[in-house]
Amino acid sequence: MSRVKREYVVPAIDLNKISNEEQLLPVIKAILLNHDTFLLKNYANKESLDSLLNDLQYCPPPFDQGFDANFTGTLPLDDNNSNIYLEQYIFNPGDALQFDRDYDNVCLSRIQSRLSKVAHYFGLLCVKAFNHNDLNLSQLTEDNAFKLTRFYQAINERHTVSETNPLADILGISVNYNPEEQLQQEISESETIGGQYTQHSCAGLLSVYPSTVGIRYKPASVAADDNRWVPIQDDPTALVVHTGQLLAELTQGMFASSPLQIDIAANVVEVTMYPNLVVPLGQLSNNYRNDVTMATVLLEQQIKELPQVAKKFYNRQWSKQQLQERIIFYKKLFTTSETVLSLYAMSRGSTVAPKLDNLLPQMTNLMKRKITQQDFLRMISIWPQVYVLGSDSNHEITVQLPKRDVLASLTNHSRKLDFSEFAEKWFLQHSELNIIPLDVPMFKINKRRGSDNFESHGDWLKKDNHNDGIQQPLTRNYLSNNKDSYVTLSQDNSRNNSQSDLLQRLQEKERRSATLLQERQQKYQQFLTIKMKQVFNIIFSLQWNQPYTITHLKDVIVDSLQDSNNPIGPEEAEEVLMKLQSLQSDKISVKEVDGGLKVLRWKDLNRDQFEMALANFST
Repeated sequence: MSRVKREYVVPAIDLNKISNEEQLLPVIKAILLNHDTFLLKNYANKESLDSLLNDLQYCPPPFDQGFDANFTGTLPLDDNNSNIYLEQYIFNPGDALQFDRDYDNVCLSRIQSRLSKVAHYFGLLCVKAFNHNDLNLSQLTEDNAFKLTRFYQAINERHTVSETNPLADILGISVNYNPEEQLQQEISESETIGGQYTQHSCAGLLSVYPSTVGIRYKPASVAADDNRWVPIQDDPTALVVHTGQLLAELTQGMFASSPLQIDIAANVVEVTMYPNLVVPLGQLSNNYRNDVTMATVLLEQQIKELPQVAKKFYNRQWSKQQLQERIIFYKKLFTTSETVLSLYAMSRGSTVAPKLDNLLPQMTNLMKRKITQQDFLRMISIWPQVYVLGSDSNHEITVQLPKRDVLASLTNHSRKLDFSEFAEKWFLQHSELNIIPLDVPMFKINKRRGSDNFESHGDWLKKDNHNDGIQQPLTRNYLSNNKDSYVTLSQDNSRNNSQSDLLQRLQEKERRSATLLQERQQKYQQFLTIKMKQVFNIIFSLQWNQPYTITHLKDVIVDSLQDSNNPIGPEEAEEVLMKLQSLQSDKISVKEVDGGLKVLRWKDLNRDQFEMALANFST
């Protein structure tokens, strides 16, 4: 049965049906309770505005003026050699910026004037809509600042979809092969037309766009971390109004604001309304510190969206922002890893520590982004004792929840809260350095052959009170005495004899244990050898010359053999697959992709040749 694609529609206000502000105010409030974007249809000066937009395409920005530390001027966006430029100006900044940038584009000036009036009128209505009695209305709606942003591309240089990698141009991102994710994603039909989209947030009260072309939004029913964007329905009679993050903060979450995606090749123009940039936002909302002004918030947003400018003028602030975003990511990753490890412990009921490679695909699915071993080890670096790290017989990293003290388990102190405190402390310490790191350093592990010794960066292993979460070097688990402990004077012969007998008994017990362990290992290898034929039949039945991830193959094998006399688990299934690959290396190939995930592919399998090779392997 085919799945019907849901159609998302941005709510619209028909201004022809509105006669006064009293009618408009409840409509806006009803819309903003569920949406952060709406359309204004039948705007009186829309035809004149469209004419200005058309003329603007033939008025290039002054390319030689450059881009300054106030994020104003003209900036080339030539990542794809598409000759696209960003032109931006800030009006009425007050004393917050040393603003001396001016422009003489009459067409752009008229567009800015008309859109600023629309932004001011509807910005005032949006503030009134949530009716906050403690809010000083004049601080938000008087002496406002405005930011005009324009993307420009010459008509004869319109962006076309790349022939070498069309999907990358469609989504506006680099596309890497990821076997653990679906090869095809659900995207709207208009996304296949082309476009070079960039994510854009409104840090002020609201933004106004004179056209619906080249804008995608995130519907209210879509999760904030879901990478799904829907184009605004084409309506030549409508303006687009998008509420900003400041309005969401002031309403204490009553209204929301999510980013938009802008097609930089569609000549989009935008005007954003702010309070006066010197207004201290701490006086308006408890979500801001007292020393934070609108200029501070605007600067943070510009640093995030224009890193090429931020690196030049605000390198330290940009580095700090990058590090803060990584810390936020590691907090989310820790919450996910706690869930995955807890579910693993409950479902398996085994004390065997799972391999990290087996957990990463589940974390990837929950986080909705690729999680690699490097990401996990960087997270560990923030709190090295958070998990017990080890290695299995193949020297693969294993991870396990640490054993908690009985008294500690009776408290309400959350591990998530502990990690958050460690992360904040780590960020505060490193954000004050002369050179701020852009990421958390990786937790270094030295896996020596025949040993499970783990070595981390730094000197924390030297401290006894910090060794709870790390597996210590293996030591002998039996008693042993050196020669001097039982070679004594002749008058102590009786004691020597008893010590000698004890040593012999211990040595005999050790020999029996070693023999028993060897027998168990031999039986286990025989068990795997028997399973090799069953696993070969399974992969023989699958489609040849296709890539299969090790995770997918393990699930197929475990499910196929779960009703047999001797079912196997994921670890045994992986060992059998690797044995098969080693036995038939000329027909079964294995490769590792990002994150250490193994991908197998086979062709020209022959049952008779396999049985002959298996017989020789068994003997």
